[in-house]
Amino acid sequence: MEITKNTVEKLVVESKPGFFSWILFIWGFLMIFFFIDSLLEVPRNMGDVYGAAFVAVFVFISYFLFTEKSEFNFNKISQQLIWYRKRFFKKKEGIVSFHNIKNVILQNAMSSSSTPNTRVTLITHSEKIPLTVYYSGNSDSNRKVAEKIRGFLEYSETDLLMDSLKEMIKSGQDIEAIKLLKAEKGISLKEAKEELRNVKDQISTQK
Repeated sequence: MEITKNTVEKLVVESKPGFFSWILFIWGFLMIFFFIDSLLEVPRNMGDVYGAAFVAVFVFISYFLFTEKSEFNFNKISQQLIWYRKRFFKKKEGIVSFHNIKNVILQNAMSSSSTPNTRVTLITHSEKIPLTVYYSGNSDSNRKVAEKIRGFLEYSETDLLMDSLKEMIKSGQDIEAIKLLKAEKGISLKEAKEELRNVKDQISTQK
């Protein structure tokens, strides 16, 4: 995911197939070629035919599982976001007014890994719209994209990390919030737990 256009009037964030996706795509076509070659071979080795067919199907399924393309186009003149996301032959799209975007946060995936896997997500009055379905281990890149969007939408008075933590707490994702705190602030597990308690106290006070 990267910012492909950043002007006073427009901000465009795109996600395109990565290196791994293209490797799978090329490998899939090589397996199709091997399948056809095995099929035409005389005498025919059915083990090679079935093996090539199985690998080709497996590789193409993996390609479509891991490949995602999206574009989020923020336009300050129209005060609208026009977006689409393609995955598994399916396309989701929409138009969202800037007034309907409540927040821009980092979401952390629920996983056993000690390292946070994050994605940038828009919070609207009716739903959550992630910029990508997948979560990336490159939290630094995601944070920069989220900060750019927040700046473009003029969310200067709020803090990305704090807003992200509050959303995680609302969803009962305390463990994910602690992982994010540790990664973003470079603090210990004990310090992250203490800071999370402080955030919870702030939320309780504001109610």
